Amino acid sequence: YDEVVSIENKPGEKIVSTRSGEYSCTALILAFGKTPRDLGVPGEQELKGHGVSYCAVCDGPIFKNRVVSVAGVGDHALQAAVYLAGVASKVNLILPGSEVRGDDSLVSAVNSENKIVKTFGRKVKSIKGEKSVKSLLLQKSDGSEAEEVQTDALFVEMGYIARTDFIKGIV
Repeated sequence: YDEVVSIENKPGEKIVSTRSGEYSCTALILAFGKTPRDLGVPGEQELKGHGVSYCAVCDGPIFKNRVVSVAGVGDHALQAAVYLAGVASKVNLILPGSEVRGDDSLVSAVNSENKIVKTFGRKVKSIKGEKSVKSLLLQKSDGSEAEEVQTDALFVEMGYIARTDFIKGIV
């Protein structure tokens, strides 16, 4: 397994460059995975794997009976919050808008789960902690006042992107 960084299209062959080497072939099948979208806030990169996660099912059990937060939009965020409510002692669901939006059954599940505390009209401004996540600085979506929320983990559910930059001009 390796990440493709470029593809060169020559007559009769294609040169695929990865982080560890080059490969030559006459035909190529492209299969893209998906990469979670980052929040792009201070503390996110430093605390990845130390309380910042992009997979509630993968990492949720690590935070059993602890306080966790979910920042995101749509069904991804709602699914994560509902799942984590079965694991954590409390789930802070941070939503940029003024209401819970998504699939009706997920909205109903979120609204009926008393472990999920919904925070509307906020976005994560920064993630705080030395060796692990300790708190989040939340700012109103309009950019005004900010507040700090204590949490043991942040699950980022902003959707996914496909990394396709390396095929521009080839396909």
